[in-house]
Amino acid sequence: MSVDTNRFNQELLAVGLNISGCDSSGNVTFASPDVNGIAPLVLAAHQQSLASAQCAALQAAVTSTQWTAYQAARKVTVAQQREALYKAQTDPMLLASFESTAGAQDVVINGQSYRCPSTAGLSAWQAAKDAIRATLPYPA
Repeated sequence: MSVDTNRFNQELLAVGLNISGCDSSGNVTFASPDVNGIAPLVLAAHQQSLASAQCAALQAAVTSTQWTAYQAARKVTVAQQREALYKAQTDPMLLASFESTAGAQDVVINGQSYRCPSTAGLSAWQAAKDAIRATLPYPA
């Protein structure tokens, strides 16, 4: 399993564990001791569906406040990942559909002329956004 260290750190912080360091062997030290053994549960739940057995075990081990914070931390990172993909993939598609004259229509609103992109261009843009949403769903 590959670990997204930034996301993993956000998940640890959400349940009250603050990493204070890491030695050359990869052993993590915490600012305060992990007396409840939550860190291994966070690692097991990392990148798993919130409906998974690993997440259920984590939920059982933490307080309701910690669980809510953990879910929020995961949702924020999904939103950030979506935003990056939108900027990289769909924003250029939308711009290209506005710049293209193929299938575009000019409309006049209050005396001002506007170019509306083609339906095909907008449909492709929407399909790309839908694909990103399907790949990166928000935690339930």
